[in-house]
Amino acid sequence: MATIGVSRGSQLQRAQPVLTLAWAVPLLGEPLAPSAPIAFVAVSARIIVTRRAR
Repeated sequence: MATIGVSRGSQLQRAQPVLTLAWAVPLLGEPLAPSAPIAFVAVSARIIVTRRAR
Protein backbone atom coordinates (compact mmCIF):
# COMPACT_ATOMS: atom_id res chain seq x y z
CA MET A 1 0.00 0.00 0.00
CA ALA A 2 2.82 2.39 0.74
CA THR A 3 4.24 1.88 -2.74
CA ILE A 4 1.08 2.30 -4.81
CA GLY A 5 -1.04 4.43 -2.48
CA VAL A 6 -4.21 3.72 -0.56
CA SER A 7 -6.69 4.65 -3.30
CA ARG A 8 -5.02 2.49 -5.96
CA GLY A 9 -4.62 -0.34 -3.48
CA SER A 10 -8.32 -0.27 -2.62
CA GLN A 11 -9.23 -0.34 -6.31
CA LEU A 12 -6.98 -3.34 -6.80
CA GLN A 13 -8.61 -5.08 -3.85
CA ARG A 14 -12.04 -4.36 -5.35
CA ALA A 15 -11.00 -6.11 -8.58
CA GLN A 16 -9.36 -9.07 -6.86
CA PRO A 17 -12.40 -11.41 -6.57
CA VAL A 18 -13.36 -10.82 -10.19
CA LEU A 19 -9.81 -11.44 -11.40
CA THR A 20 -9.60 -14.58 -9.27
CA LEU A 21 -12.75 -15.90 -10.93
CA ALA A 22 -11.42 -14.97 -14.35
CA TRP A 23 -8.30 -17.07 -13.72
CA ALA A 24 -10.18 -19.96 -12.08
CA VAL A 25 -12.31 -20.61 -15.16
CA PRO A 26 -9.51 -21.39 -17.65
CA LEU A 27 -6.97 -22.79 -15.18
CA LEU A 28 -9.18 -24.93 -12.96
CA GLY A 29 -12.19 -25.50 -15.19
CA GLU A 30 -14.59 -23.83 -12.77
CA PRO A 31 -18.08 -23.19 -14.16
CA LEU A 32 -18.85 -19.56 -14.92
CA ALA A 33 -22.07 -18.23 -13.43
CA PRO A 34 -24.21 -16.09 -15.74
CA SER A 35 -23.89 -13.14 -13.37
CA ALA A 36 -20.07 -13.20 -13.38
CA PRO A 37 -19.57 -11.20 -16.60
CA ILE A 38 -22.08 -8.64 -15.35
CA ALA A 39 -20.15 -8.31 -12.09
CA PHE A 40 -16.88 -7.98 -14.01
CA VAL A 41 -18.26 -5.14 -16.12
CA ALA A 42 -19.74 -3.39 -13.07
CA VAL A 43 -16.51 -3.59 -11.05
CA SER A 44 -14.38 -2.51 -14.01
CA ALA A 45 -16.67 0.45 -14.71
CA ARG A 46 -16.49 1.59 -11.10
CA ILE A 47 -12.71 1.43 -11.14
CA ILE A 48 -12.51 3.38 -14.41
CA VAL A 49 -14.95 6.03 -13.20
CA THR A 50 -13.12 6.57 -9.92
CA ARG A 51 -9.74 6.78 -11.69
CA ARG A 52 -11.04 9.43 -14.12
CA ALA A 53 -12.78 11.42 -11.37
CA ARG A 54 -9.47 12.65 -10.02
